[in-house]
Amino acid sequence: MDYQQTPSSCQAPNPQFTPSNSQYSGNPASQDYRDLPGQQYQDSPSSIRSKRTPNKKQYGWGKEEIVKTRSPMSEKDPIKAPSPASGGVPEPMDAYIAQAAQPLRLAPEPQHILVIIDLNGALIHRPSRLQPTRYIARQSTDLFLDYVFSRFQVMVWSAARPNNVDAMCSQLFPGRSRQKLLAEWGRDKMGLSQADYNSRTQVYKRLETIWDDSKMQAKHPLRDHGGRWSQANTVLIDDSTEKARSHPYNLIKVPEFEGQRESEDVLRAVAEYLDDLLVQMDISACIKANPFRFNHPPSHK
Repeated sequence: MDYQQTPSSCQAPNPQFTPSNSQYSGNPASQDYRDLPGQQYQDSPSSIRSKRTPNKKQYGWGKEEIVKTRSPMSEKDPIKAPSPASGGVPEPMDAYIAQAAQPLRLAPEPQHILVIIDLNGALIHRPSRLQPTRYIARQSTDLFLDYVFSRFQVMVWSAARPNNVDAMCSQLFPGRSRQKLLAEWGRDKMGLSQADYNSRTQVYKRLETIWDDSKMQAKHPLRDHGGRWSQANTVLIDDSTEKARSHPYNLIKVPEFEGQRESEDVLRAVAEYLDDLLVQMDISACIKANPFRFNHPPSHK
């Protein structure tokens, strides 16, 4: 997308497209969009690096057995609200709402944006809790990640436990691509009490946790010139509206990925929407005025 022609309306892209001749805007390799099915990754983290190849049409990597690990949480347990010790259920602050209500303003040049990516439900689907490091990747995940790494600062924030986040990232971001991540955050970064951490508790991604983190602020490209991560330049890509309850206007809410082939490419639509955000002075104002929408159901064929 030509930055000079980026519309000021920040409208969500039309998800209708022709797979055979579409491209991800800004992809350094200028690769054609491929209508790929979900990629099934079956190897253990220890073996994945040596078997990874740049051929994006290679979907399976063998049948090495993964050690099963049990979580103390059961899917049969009801999801409960976080206790007061975990901060309870958050609500947007008045100052946050007021800033997001400001008129849209175009930036004179592309901005530095922090993209926070959820894993399970957004990029991947984990079929079983008994095999937490085995997953199916969403259509075009590799192409999407190439795109966001080329234009944005990227971190992972998942509700999974840190050891599972580490295992998933070792597969999803092999080799040098993992070094491009600013951070890999898991359940331990959600301010949960020990009891809530070990139970089936509704979690919230309170973005001020990132904005108040000195290590994260030190990774802003313009930190020496006063650059800071804030609601004006932070985007959360997640399949849960509730997790972004405290910062709803920084959320790109994608349909939950459940492992089935999808009739439309969700991640391509997200890439196009992100392209528009690059030239917005305040992302929260843009998302409030024109939130990302993608309501096409998956295809079960």
